[in-house]
Amino acid sequence: MLKANFTTGASVPANTDLPLTIMDNTNRRARVRDNTIEFLRSGDLYTANAILVANASAASAVTAQLFRNGTAVPGAIATVVPAAVGDAMTFPLQDAFRIVAALYGDLANISVRCTAAVTPVGGNIIVKFER
Repeated sequence: MLKANFTTGASVPANTDLPLTIMDNTNRRARVRDNTIEFLRSGDLYTANAILVANASAASAVTAQLFRNGTAVPGAIATVVPAAVGDAMTFPLQDAFRIVAALYGDLANISVRCTAAVTPVGGNIIVKFER
């Protein structure tokens, strides 16, 4: 299991990987690096559950989505329409995925991005090894 909190306090530009701070990691095949969670490609099955709490930078729709290897994950997406700038928004995201086996040392990664600038104020992402 790997748990990382969304780093809080600073505005994050649109379409940028949200910064993560590792809190706990019992999986030797996963680590946080460059605002992504990296995995050694091993053929293992994982589930990722994320709750992002962020303040809106504008009073328009904001979408948060999970990305795997830089590609948007269909279904792991949430949209919130804040009433005003600064409103807190909560985005639940979930995905199950297999890290495809490849050459030793080849990495895969997951991250969370938003379609508008946001300021994370809480939340985390938990990735669990399933088998």
